[in-house]
Amino acid sequence: MKNIIFSIYNISVTALMETRKKRIVFIILIISILFLLMNLSCESVMIGANGEEIKDTSFGFSFVFMMVSFWNTILSLLITSAMISDELENKTYIMVLSKPIYRLSYFAGKFLGVFLLCALNTILIISIYTFLKKIKSGVWNFELYFAFANLIPSSMLLILFVGFFAVTLNRTISLMINFFLVVSSLMINFPIYEISEKTMNEILKDGGSKKMVLDIFYWIMPQFGTNFLDSMSKVSKSLAQTHNLGFYSILQLSVWFVLVWIMLYFLTKDKELG
Repeated sequence: MKNIIFSIYNISVTALMETRKKRIVFIILIISILFLLMNLSCESVMIGANGEEIKDTSFGFSFVFMMVSFWNTILSLLITSAMISDELENKTYIMVLSKPIYRLSYFAGKFLGVFLLCALNTILIISIYTFLKKIKSGVWNFELYFAFANLIPSSMLLILFVGFFAVTLNRTISLMINFFLVVSSLMINFPIYEISEKTMNEILKDGGSKKMVLDIFYWIMPQFGTNFLDSMSKVSKSLAQTHNLGFYSILQLSVWFVLVWIMLYFLTKDKELG
């Protein structure tokens, strides 16, 4: 057991060091910091509610949350697919797996390396923003930390999904599948949660089959969308409603996480990775 943990640690550190060679990491960091500085001038916005204008002071936090979530999604997609695909194409993984190392330890190390990159990126950016807000307003605010902690299941599963499809299929298909999963799981939340009576009547004209299909997709497909909106509601209830199925999304993503590891184990157990 100690050897497995040591192997995963070494591979994850190596993977994290490899990400420093990716220019996109530094580009995203620089862009994020610039956006943070620009965002300090947009502390609040006026929103309409029941015919009245209300000052919403959470706009800045919502913007930072969406920005960091977007960049972390890009990092998870591009870095993971590139890292796995490059090693498969160049056969560099053979040097690692030629040692007494379990294949799942190899993938766990790669997964952990990318996850640490996203975590460090998140902590750095929101810490800078929180510190600048403290200087400007004199108040410490930790909503962003709670929101991203709630988003961890989505980040972990997305990285694992990208690696899984990069191994079993290829880089391009992996990017397309995971991008589709993220976008579709987010879009399907709106007819499920915020559907109007008129739209519901139109859907139910065909006997409810469209609604049934939506429900099936919603309950089965990975809950990236619900987890994202539930996490966003931690910083801005005016821009994202509180989802009563937020806890379910965490459980469902956790189940998917375990299932993918099981599939990855059996698919790579007696199969040449290349």
